[in-house]
Order: sequence, then structure tokens, then C-alpha cells
Amino acid sequence: ADNTDSNERLKAVKDTMKAHNLPFTEDDIFYSNWEVGFLLHEINKMLENNVPMPDAFVCANDLLAETVTYAMEDNQYPNYDKQILTGFDYLEDYRAFYPSLASVDQQPDEMGRKAYEIINQVMKGQTVSSHTKIGCIFHPGESCGCQNTRNEEELRRQFARHAPRRFIIDNIFNSMFINLEKEVIHSENYHDLVKRLQNIFESINSREGSTFYIMLDHHFSNIEDEDISNLPK
Repeated sequence: ADNTDSNERLKAVKDTMKAHNLPFTEDDIFYSNWEVGFLLHEINKMLENNVPMPDAFVCANDLLAETVTYAMEDNQYPNYDKQILTGFDYLEDYRAFYPSLASVDQQPDEMGRKAYEIINQVMKGQTVSSHTKIGCIFHPGESCGCQNTRNEEELRRQFARHAPRRFIIDNIFNSMFINLEKEVIHSENYHDLVKRLQNIFESINSREGSTFYIMLDHHFSNIEDEDISNLPK
């Protein structure tokens, strides 16, 4: 409830409902704290207690939108794949989902391009605005029952074809982290840790590049919540 990104999305929902004279109250809001488990529990509870399903689920991201349909399917809810719902983020991993999710693209590529452009201007000594806004784009999908929805069949075929490849890559990636964790746990002191980690990265011909940092300070896990001036230098 105190997440800025979440509240921006919620405000958009409230404003839209008001503009179309549709009823909307605080009782219509459920905070999952971005956690799939919380949402699963809530949907399961609603179905077990025969609580009528909403006309539509407007979800804060695509993963939560998918979770709604999984919970309904697991509870044998009729026509679960026809439930009206929308997501947010429009990430490729979720675009191959069936039904295709209606979602909002925050244009990360455009953000990156604009950031590069601004940095370039600053380095050349040019004056730039302190604030730059980049609009979002709504992509209708089968999940919202909209007209002219996109067909993701080709993307679904590619997603299915490369599923084993992603599994292999994830296994390689996870094994590296398991080895790192093992060496950290077995280190006797800082110098032993450095030696162990150097050996690992040399032995795997690291794909991390020649410059990277391993953060061992617990402050970094809470960096968004802290005043940056209070962090250790």
C-alpha cells in the first residue's frame, strides 16, 4: 500500500473507473505485496467460500494476472480462461501466455535510449531537463475481451521450442551460484574468501566480464529503504 509504483497504477484504475461512472471502493482493492502466494491464498479463499468473482481483475503485473487464472483452473472454475483480466509490464516471458495478456508496456528500451541520449548531452556540457517522462503503451490481449487483440501464436511456438534451452541455461546459472555460496560458507576469513572466489571465477572462465562486484554488505539488500548518506562508504 505504500509502494509508489503500485499507487500510480491504482490511481490510473480509480481515475478510469470514475471517468466511466463505474463503482469502485476500497473493498475492491487487494494488496498482494507483489507476492504470488498471497494472491493464490486470496483467490482460493474466495472460491472456497463461493464469493462471486469480480467482473474483471486489474492486476499490478503480468505474473499476478497469470496467477489468477492458475488459481481458477486449480479450483475447476468454469471458463477460467475467459476471465477478463489485465496485467502490467508486457514482458516477453509473459507474452506467450494463453490467453494473451492485455498488458502495459513501460518501454524500457525507450528509457534506455533516452538515458543514453541525456548522458551524452550532459557529457557535452549541454543543459538538460531534470525530468523526462516516457509514456506507457497499452497492448490489448485475449484476456481483456478487447477487439483487434494480438495473435501470439508464433511467439508461443518459439517459447515452446526454446523451453529446454532456458532450462539448461538456468541450470548452469544456478550451479554457479551454488558453488559461490558453498565457497562463501566454507571460507575461514576474508582473505580465504577472496582466494576461493578468484579460483572459481578463473576456473569457469567467467561470463561476468572483467569488472564486477560481489556485495557482502547487508545494507545493499535494503538500499531502496535507506538514506544513501547513511550507507557505508
